[in-house]
Amino acid sequence: MTDQKNSINHIASTRSEGREFILASQSPRRKELLGKLDCHFRVEPSFIEEKIGSYNTAEDLVRELALLKAHKRAQDNPEGIVIGCDTVVVLEGEVLGQPVDKNDAFRMLKMLNNKTHQVVSGLALVQKSMGKEIFDIEKSFVRFKDNSDEKLREYILTGEPMDKAGAYAIQGHGSALVASYKGCYHNIVGFPIELFRKMMKEFFSVIFTNPMQCTCRTGKTIEYINIKKGGA
Repeated sequence: MTDQKNSINHIASTRSEGREFILASQSPRRKELLGKLDCHFRVEPSFIEEKIGSYNTAEDLVRELALLKAHKRAQDNPEGIVIGCDTVVVLEGEVLGQPVDKNDAFRMLKMLNNKTHQVVSGLALVQKSMGKEIFDIEKSFVRFKDNSDEKLREYILTGEPMDKAGAYAIQGHGSALVASYKGCYHNIVGFPIELFRKMMKEFFSVIFTNPMQCTCRTGKTIEYINIKKGGA
């Protein structure tokens, strides 16, 4: 009931401002991050089949999936600005999606252990009535500690890895596995906030009046930032 009330409030507010935003994702991380901006939106997930192995590069994959998600929802919302996003973890050219089970989660975490990997997000904005289709990519880098097998298995037992690309969440208990990161932190969580704000300003003349504090610099290289040990 509460979710329905919140959804109604989002719709009423966006229409009164002449803007309607639709998040074409069921990700709770994206919903939470977008909700921290002065951006009133509603959630309409796009359920599409994701075949990681059918793309040559991670960039091709996130572009295709983000645009597919946005266009699918834009069919029913031609006046709205539809937001499609897809995020993957990439290690030495191999794309890691969500683990299928605990064994798969352990396999992924062992691969990432004591190495640096990329987190690649594709962000698509589509407004069908205006013929607008905007797309861009954000990349961040994460370095894992040299974690013991016991520590990795203990992390898996929390249940946190099972719906996360690469089998970890930097904003949760998974932060204990991470030594450092470079680039946009929110991109690693699952939604590149600074890139979204930049695209909205440049292509839709939308400037958010209550921007969240963001620990990233889109389009610029920054030094590795050591993150605190521990959980959420």
